[in-house]
Amino acid sequence: MKGISTLIDKNTHVRRSMIAVSLAKVVASGYLVFVVDGKLQERSIAFSTKENCRYVIFKKEAYKIDLPAKPISGGYNVESLYERPPYTA
Repeated sequence: MKGISTLIDKNTHVRRSMIAVSLAKVVASGYLVFVVDGKLQERSIAFSTKENCRYVIFKKEAYKIDLPAKPISGGYNVESLYERPPYTA
């Protein structure tokens, strides 16, 4: 099984989408958000007992989640998943 780091665009992050259940609380949705060829992709997360890892299916191929997936909520787009350069004053 290939890692998701081989699939996503360079200098982009993998994020786990969150759902607001009340005004003060959000919970993980079970979906992973990433960028492939400049397009935003959202796929459900599955678990393989054989490989003992979490993975997503993209174009009929399984990709192991080998990168940390920080949460993201609210409105997000392709630009929000790109790495930002460090702030310099």
